[in-house]
Amino acid sequence: MSPSPQPDDGVRGSQAGAAAHFGRALLEPFGFALSECELLQSAENDTFRVMLRSSDRNIADDSGFLLRIHGYQTAESVDEECEWLEYVRAVTPVRVPEPYRLFSDGWAGVVGVAGPRAGRAFSLLRWVPGTAMDGSRPNGAEFRRLGELTARLHVAARSWPSAKLAGRPTWDAAGLFLGVNGFGCIDSAGWKAIPSHCDRQFRWTVRYLTQLLEGLRGSPDAMGLIHGDMHFGNAIDMEDSLAIIDFDDCGTGFLVYDIASSLRPWRFDIDWPTLKSVYCRGYESVCELPIGIELLDAFIVARHLATTLWAASRCETCPALAQTLPARLAATANAIAALLPVDTTIEAPSGSEVAGL
Repeated sequence: MSPSPQPDDGVRGSQAGAAAHFGRALLEPFGFALSECELLQSAENDTFRVMLRSSDRNIADDSGFLLRIHGYQTAESVDEECEWLEYVRAVTPVRVPEPYRLFSDGWAGVVGVAGPRAGRAFSLLRWVPGTAMDGSRPNGAEFRRLGELTARLHVAARSWPSAKLAGRPTWDAAGLFLGVNGFGCIDSAGWKAIPSHCDRQFRWTVRYLTQLLEGLRGSPDAMGLIHGDMHFGNAIDMEDSLAIIDFDDCGTGFLVYDIASSLRPWRFDIDWPTLKSVYCRGYESVCELPIGIELLDAFIVARHLATTLWAASRCETCPALAQTLPARLAATANAIAALLPVDTTIEAPSGSEVAGL
């Protein structure tokens, strides 16, 4: 990992001219000439679609590149993500983004950004052509295909050394609900933003789910390297297949969590039994369903709660997420009520315990 030139203006400039200026300042020292730099999103990560010109024919690409300015991943952890992507490309038929190696010793660098997030990591991926599937209702074949691709990633991960995941998130109970080597900021900001009418229910749920997850953790092969954000919003329709993108959250976690992330939006759909069955058949076309699949509903609740806490922790810095929080809170509360049994063996925490959870 190597330092990069420091652009004069902040990465969060909303105007097209500021985005282009930033892109040029960051990438031209590497020999790139930008013909276009479009700011796509400024949230957890800042992402740009960039079109580059270069005398190096290995760089030329009509589809362009995705420039990522990472919100909380370090350059070292981004290098681990990119190394995993290269491995997936080499040993599986799963289509994933191709990382571009910017440095002789790694893929990611560090930018200088004025303000509180100075020193953020950046990386460059070749653009994945196709149609984003977020917002559209997938058909049965696409559910089956997503299940198959999830399984192929899980199988490939069995041979991936755990030592190469040292900087990646851990999606156990502490990572999902308290931000310990997970999302980050959840413990300090996320819980404070939860309104009082949800707080006690959510904290009881954390206690309930922690007991379930810790019990499952001891089972062989229940955990491994997972995508961490596997859903149709991170799938690209390439006509003849699906591509999987956005491995920013890949790390160690329960394999069932990936399945829950894929199926959560459809849990209360009228076609839920069919959609779940089709997805699982796709997974089983590659390997057996993972240990803990009988806890799928609990993992769906875990996904609801973790993403709601993540959104809550970022409401002050991301107005768009703040607008979604009421709907997220309601959906999480409804999922808890509908999908978790009343377990009298787990005592609801006292007032002091709630404050310290």
